[in-house]
Amino acid sequence: MFHYHNTLYADGKQLAEYETKASKQDTAVLEFMLHNRQYGFTAEQVWHLVLPGAPLTSARRALSNLHNAGKVEKVSQVGGVYGRSITVWQYRGQQ
Repeated sequence: MFHYHNTLYADGKQLAEYETKASKQDTAVLEFMLHNRQYGFTAEQVWHLVLPGAPLTSARRALSNLHNAGKVEKVSQVGGVYGRSITVWQYRGQQ
């Protein structure tokens, strides 16, 4: 499974570094969602709580990857800070 979405067409050592970092971010988000499985979180909340030093897009990418892997699911939508609906994600598994 590829964790990093290679939209910059990185290769070689740089691509390996990006993939490793993205994989670690995905793991951190999954562990957070597992330990807080009774709650739902937006990408913005995950970003602030789990990946505060990373770009917001990293939290969104991690949640998309985990969704594609069947680990988290979309449970609702709430109003975001820019007046648009944003997705609430929750761990998908046994409660």
